[in-house]
Amino acid sequence: MTSPASIYIFNESNSADTPIIARLGNTFLDRLKGLMFHSTILENEGLLLVLNQSSRLQSSIHMAFINNNLGIIWINDQFRVTQVEFAHRWISILFPSKPAKYILETHPENIPLFATGDKIRFEQIP
Repeated sequence: MTSPASIYIFNESNSADTPIIARLGNTFLDRLKGLMFHSTILENEGLLLVLNQSSRLQSSIHMAFINNNLGIIWINDQFRVTQVEFAHRWISILFPSKPAKYILETHPENIPLFATGDKIRFEQIP
């Protein structure tokens, strides 16, 4: 999944050595599509959906046409994790409890690497 529009995601509150490599989803269409129709997602991969502003409603996700269970990490504009959830494939919609500016959709094995309040850092891939 690595491409020029990808970044490393580090959890500065967790000493995990390997960052998640995430494609950026900056547009409405990117956010609408998410990981629909992807056959697999590797453990170190993800999709970082970027909103124009922090929002609870706009940071909701749907699982329609998602073939894999996902780990969902909501991150606010202060780069703090606000919520971590296991998302079941094909179950309709998840709403975060607090506004978020970033939504990381990743492999469910990454869920234990994140906790509410963790500080997140994004880094360009050289």
